Amino acid sequence: MCTELASLYLTELAPVLPDVIYTEAIPLRGHDGVLRLFKGSVQLFHTGAHLRRHHDRRIPGGVMISVNGPGHYANSLVTQGICVDLSESAPMVRRLAARSIGVGGLGDERALSTTWHRDLAARDTTRWFSAAYHLDVLVQSDVVSDPRPRTGPCPAHEQWSWLHLDYIDASETSLTDPTHGWFHGVPIPERDLHHNPWRPIVPIDAPDFNY
Repeated sequence: MCTELASLYLTELAPVLPDVIYTEAIPLRGHDGVLRLFKGSVQLFHTGAHLRRHHDRRIPGGVMISVNGPGHYANSLVTQGICVDLSESAPMVRRLAARSIGVGGLGDERALSTTWHRDLAARDTTRWFSAAYHLDVLVQSDVVSDPRPRTGPCPAHEQWSWLHLDYIDASETSLTDPTHGWFHGVPIPERDLHHNPWRPIVPIDAPDFNY
């Protein structure tokens, strides 16, 4: 049911497959008048997530698809004049994202958060974290079909260890950079307003994995 629903949303990429990362293309016209596309994380929320491994993806009723675009948000703050430039909006958005890590169990005293900050030497722990599943996989088959309540620690073999927020950064990136599009938009002509240039990708748990 989840893959069928996702296929109705991501029609240009249908049929949507489980265990794959799909990214949305979100347009924004900057204050310079240039139209750009930004990557957005496409995530599934549903009632059945309650007290399961992906407890932080629960909603009161039904199934919902959410798109999260931190770079789009940071750039829109500049476009609206709320922030002077990206060097001001980037730390703001990164702090907001970092605060969401570790609070996924809120709302039920039996549940633990499905994300947690990592204590890494020589790494900013507000930018690197782990989770009980890969957050950006749209339909993770072993997670959405797992009927076991998850009220204890996450087993090591189910942990994704190299998730990070490093891409939320004002530093310029080139079109060839794997993270380009997450924070700095790709300029496009008007005719490509509804075009999605980013292909689906199968994730791997590695420190250099970008998508």
